[in-house]
Amino acid sequence: MSGKITTFFRIQFFLLLYSSMALGQDYIIPPNSSPWPGINLGVVPGQDFVLSYAMDANLGLLTLSIKDGEFNNRHFEQYSIGRGFNTVHHEVEGDIVYLLITNSSTFKFLTKINTQNGEVEFFPFSVSLGTIDRFKIIGNSILVVKSLQKGDFVQLYDYRTGMLISLAELFYPKTRIWDVQVKDGIFDILVHKKGDFRNQSLKMIGFNAAGTKLYETDILPPGTKKLIFKSAKLIPSGDTGYRIAGTYAKKQGEQFSGYYHISINDSLEQKAEIHPMRTLEGFFEYKKNPGLRKNAKNLRRDMQVYQTYASRDYVALASSSYKVSRKFVHFVVLDKNGSHIYDTSVKVFYDFGGAFNNSTLAMKDKDLYFLFEGNPKINVLPGYKLYQIEDGQLTGLLKAQDYLQVKPNDSEWVEIKYYHWKDNKFIVSGIETINGQSKHVIRKIEV
Repeated sequence: MSGKITTFFRIQFFLLLYSSMALGQDYIIPPNSSPWPGINLGVVPGQDFVLSYAMDANLGLLTLSIKDGEFNNRHFEQYSIGRGFNTVHHEVEGDIVYLLITNSSTFKFLTKINTQNGEVEFFPFSVSLGTIDRFKIIGNSILVVKSLQKGDFVQLYDYRTGMLISLAELFYPKTRIWDVQVKDGIFDILVHKKGDFRNQSLKMIGFNAAGTKLYETDILPPGTKKLIFKSAKLIPSGDTGYRIAGTYAKKQGEQFSGYYHISINDSLEQKAEIHPMRTLEGFFEYKKNPGLRKNAKNLRRDMQVYQTYASRDYVALASSSYKVSRKFVHFVVLDKNGSHIYDTSVKVFYDFGGAFNNSTLAMKDKDLYFLFEGNPKINVLPGYKLYQIEDGQLTGLLKAQDYLQVKPNDSEWVEIKYYHWKDNKFIVSGIETINGQSKHVIRKIEV
């Protein structure tokens, strides 16, 4: 780190950084601050806590609020970290929450928050990447991923020593990091390399916090015929190893042909199952007449798994295609061995392909909750929809009157976001304005 950068961070950290106990548990937005789009709001749920943050890029203020497992106030503080930081990523490690606060420059802040005692530490650092798409953390080492036109670029950074390592072997044309997880002190990375015709590969590669490669293994679908991987998620298993679930095609250039589920244990032994589309009776259930399968090819265009949820006994998948004009989501529930339990489809409404990137899939026993941001529509949440699926059937959609119960009728809410907390509990976050005063609030709802 150069002397100039070191001086910058010393000024920021020792002169500008301060904390002050606020009077309440809601962040009051200053009258001279325009909350759109200068304020980044977010919630990080944990099993025994709910952390919310408000990042005001115009004023350079970070406000943190922590509630315990019963949703009682535990901690509330505000910090000045300098202006211009407008993007926040988060990771959870037990009771510790890490916030990676960034902008388009190389300067970053890692904020380490102990949700039990309220201790907050800031670690300023610099990496060669500007914007960062995602990150994972082991101890002092941060793994950051940036999607570039030719492929995905991965770097490891020790935020205490300043050591930077680029994992150059993962960067080559038509290669994407499909997922990254952390287990037992290892960064487990799912890497897809696309070639011509059937020349493609899906590999799982492990690195330690120092950037040393510990293993590399090919992920293989069942049977003798080589399938084409279309999407994949790396899902930590309830006991040992991982589950890898996604969509496949029978040949390159073909559309969605079904799902695969691969269990991989800590010894890298694999057990695979596939579920062809013809066996999925719920794929067309959202249609008025599921028996009419005309134009089925169009409905199958580039189906991808966007969200997953895993318990000890089950794994649930939510898939859709941004290329389909008549939108729908397909849900699949598998048991721990990858066997089919049920699948169903729900018709949804959205304008853009990224709608499901910010969606939430939750499961209680074998029943599903699915929450995503779509088009505003009468009698449903403004922008957000919450579906309930019981025994494979759509049984409920959170209505406007349920939403009104969490706020006074004379208030105005904007920047509304919803998060799954635990079981059937969800968190709603937004900017509420009453009598001209705006503040960031979060509420608990049960469905």
